[in-house]
Amino acid sequence: MSAAPPDSGRLEILLADANVLIDLLSANALGLVGDLIRHDLAAVYLPRIVYDEVSAVITESQIADLGITILPVEIALMERVTAYHDKRLSYPDRSLLLMAKDNGYTVWSNDKRLRENCDANGVRVLWEFEALRRLVERDFMSAADLVAVAARVEETNPYLSGITERLRGLLGM
Repeated sequence: MSAAPPDSGRLEILLADANVLIDLLSANALGLVGDLIRHDLAAVYLPRIVYDEVSAVITESQIADLGITILPVEIALMERVTAYHDKRLSYPDRSLLLMAKDNGYTVWSNDKRLRENCDANGVRVLWEFEALRRLVERDFMSAADLVAVAARVEETNPYLSGITERLRGLLGM
């Protein structure tokens, strides 16, 4: 079992997937992750193996400045990750899934295959803007500003076409 982070007393512990950080970085909106944390809307953790996927574009000090904690992936978990049945799921994604399952964390990802595996394993999973809409629901940002971020993400990530409209629906716009 992976080492648990300190008790945060926050709404929910999100284990971030690399795609969320990459999307927000590309939209110049990575600070929204820090806003979730600062406003006690979520605690955000990042397995070391997932951080390694984004280390070329974001430093550990930037991660720490946002309030994200990088978690180690223990050897016992790595053995289970290697044995996990769905080999089409990347090794970092399998690590994220099993760490979340072991500790009752929520996975924060846009990856369809990872989301399917989370559902099959009873792991709660949130789409990128499902978590970020909390900022709007608590009046820390406007719905229009969050939709603008979604539009920028949609421009840079062709796999997320239609997210702006989906977000408008979630926000009742």
